[in-house]
Amino acid sequence: MSDETGSQTDSLGTRLITFGKKYWITAIAFLVFSIMNVILLFRYNWLFGGQDLQFHLQRIDEMTHNLLGGNLNPYLATFNLNQLGSAVMSLYPKLPLYLFAAIRLIVGNPITSFYLGMILTTFLCLWISYAAYHSVRKTDTLGAYIFAIAYALSGLNVTYNFLMADIGISFTIIVLPLVFAGYYHWITAGKYKMLAVGMTLVCLSHVSYD
Repeated sequence: MSDETGSQTDSLGTRLITFGKKYWITAIAFLVFSIMNVILLFRYNWLFGGQDLQFHLQRIDEMTHNLLGGNLNPYLATFNLNQLGSAVMSLYPKLPLYLFAAIRLIVGNPITSFYLGMILTTFLCLWISYAAYHSVRKTDTLGAYIFAIAYALSGLNVTYNFLMADIGISFTIIVLPLVFAGYYHWITAGKYKMLAVGMTLVCLSHVSYD
């Protein structure tokens, strides 16, 4: 039994090493694009007034305080939103909050942590877009790069990230390539796991997408 477990661990480690050797240039390129997407705003060290920025900043701060207190799944807002016990924490999906709150706990500075969160979400969007395209057209590496960069850095993403500052929709946009690629695999090969994962992430990120 221990030999089997050890073999599985070695196999996972080998796969991670192989992945790193194969995609390290891609990872660096995506990280550079992610930083470039945010650095022009980050350099001023203040937050630009997006439509939903105040709302989501309060939700992030609420989640941060709850995590510090050991509450991993808060239902009511008792630290923010006028401290009235608003049910917004239970009525609105919380998945994006965990990422920003975790960075806030590590970094401390709320402005720096928010922009680091935007860099990380852009990086995730690039990787997911690249992987989703590659899963459909396995030999078209150039097309996967072009799609990932054009999608993750599109005007749509920039608008939701900064003009509207709606992290729920931003997270939904991140996983949409996974949903469409998963739907393609489902109707062409009967494989539904990618679609199921994508739709689950959408539902945990935002109540609707319109």
